[in-house]
Amino acid sequence: MPNGHCTKQFPLHTSTIDESSISGNIAVANNVYINQLKMTHEELANQAVPSLNDQSTNLGFGLFHLTMNLIWALLHVHRGSIHQIGSLSYFFALLNWTRLGCKHPDYHTLLSTLLQILHGIILDAWKVDPPPKPTESEDLAHYNLSLLTRNLRYVLELTKAIPTGDFGCVKDMLGNLMTIFRGAGSNNYSTEILHWIYNMKNVWIPQFVDIMRDNMLVNPSGLKGHWMPIDLNIEHHIKFLKLFYTAKGIHASWDRLADISASIDLLQNVRKWVSQAFKTAYSGTTHMTPDVSSAIRRVALEISKLELHKINPDHDENNSLKPVINTIAIGERKLKASSLTTFNQKVQGMMARMAFDVKEDGLPPAVFDLSDSSKNHHD
Repeated sequence: MPNGHCTKQFPLHTSTIDESSISGNIAVANNVYINQLKMTHEELANQAVPSLNDQSTNLGFGLFHLTMNLIWALLHVHRGSIHQIGSLSYFFALLNWTRLGCKHPDYHTLLSTLLQILHGIILDAWKVDPPPKPTESEDLAHYNLSLLTRNLRYVLELTKAIPTGDFGCVKDMLGNLMTIFRGAGSNNYSTEILHWIYNMKNVWIPQFVDIMRDNMLVNPSGLKGHWMPIDLNIEHHIKFLKLFYTAKGIHASWDRLADISASIDLLQNVRKWVSQAFKTAYSGTTHMTPDVSSAIRRVALEISKLELHKINPDHDENNSLKPVINTIAIGERKLKASSLTTFNQKVQGMMARMAFDVKEDGLPPAVFDLSDSSKNHHD
């Protein structure tokens, strides 16, 4: 994405439509384009309309929800227990973050901790000569750590590429992310990515591919390094909408909420300008980026002490460990065995205007505690 680009945004009125069903999806589109934008069915008849949200209302997946579901999938694959060395639960206990093992972990804390663990693994890896590619039969502890390292590198690459606006890097990872999701049991997200790749290569014309790609990331501020997924921008609007709406009190109405929603971008700018004019903008000195170097060193020292970067079939802990699934190998096997065939059948069915059932995931839906909103987020 170009440096200095500032994304223009035009929010619309909120509605009370339940969009979690097919009929709800149709009603939302009708409300947006017919009722609010005053377009006609004839104008829309031959138009492809981009839609980038969560899985409930979607033409292209949102990268914020993709990241959330990726770390959710990896949490379930590598969670283990505090007694299994090299598992996430083991490292959570080491870093005194045992609450991350609960059913609804804090998203931002979990993401930060996963990256601290990865940096600790890498820090220790610099000290040893790289061993040959391990197998679970040689050293299970080393094998599990190698898979954890590989999978967390995708999280690192994804979270680094997004704020810099490097969608090309994200696109290059989609194939492997698809197989990771499939191997971890997140079938719907694997299919979601497969649909996007298929549409990009076989359905959409190049101009529409550019539209979909260019709208995956937005930068409302225009500042360098402040790109964000469009679905995260929507979450920010919801947060501010709740702030302005609750300020009215119990006498607020749905009509007022809708009016605020359509003006949310302007209201945020007015709020910023007033704060600057009266010099009341937040400028505290107590908020700083936390120093996580001690946590990274703690992980590195623990791995070094256990010699997890060295293949040792006689590791005492091997007898109590279970092999972690190789999400890419298993995902690729499942895709080739059945998923691609099923996908092709669905595509042919959609072309023939036939309905199809959505299969349940092997993983439970991602449920995080988002500290920004102080509420559980479901996807």
